[in-house]
Amino acid sequence: MTEYIPYTNILALYPNTRGFGYAFFKDEFQLKQFGMSVSKTNDNAHYLKRIMYQVNHFQPLVILLATQDGKHNRKRPRIQQLLEAIQAYALEQNIPVVTYSREQIRATFEKFDATTKQEIAEKICVWFPQLEKYNRIVHRKWYMPEDYYQGMFDALSLAVVHADMM
Repeated sequence: MTEYIPYTNILALYPNTRGFGYAFFKDEFQLKQFGMSVSKTNDNAHYLKRIMYQVNHFQPLVILLATQDGKHNRKRPRIQQLLEAIQAYALEQNIPVVTYSREQIRATFEKFDATTKQEIAEKICVWFPQLEKYNRIVHRKWYMPEDYYQGMFDALSLAVVHADMM
């Protein structure tokens, strides 16, 4: 039997090549703080310090992360190492970590007729209107970089999947 994890004080983190997106929920669907943390240097130690600061600041009861494995995993080794470091730090702080795969995110959002990252971001903006100004995500070609705020929407999608799984 799995341990029951309440949906309060949730910190969702989504590392990507630019940095990491984060979203903190005080209660279910009560978004308190969100954003992107980026740096010119792609140094995991630097990002881990920022994540440790956020964990100490928000005092989350649960941390949500993307899984490193899965059918469609294309995470770079640096991102995989950062995810492992976050899990190790959370373990030291006795904070449970719940992970969700890209497949679980897609399956959850398919219920709401959203399958692409762009459609998922648009659906999240419907639920959280304060995010509309950040939704500049356009249909991009394979050679185009992700939008600056994509990591933030990815973190928010983890929180929506977590709420759906409860």
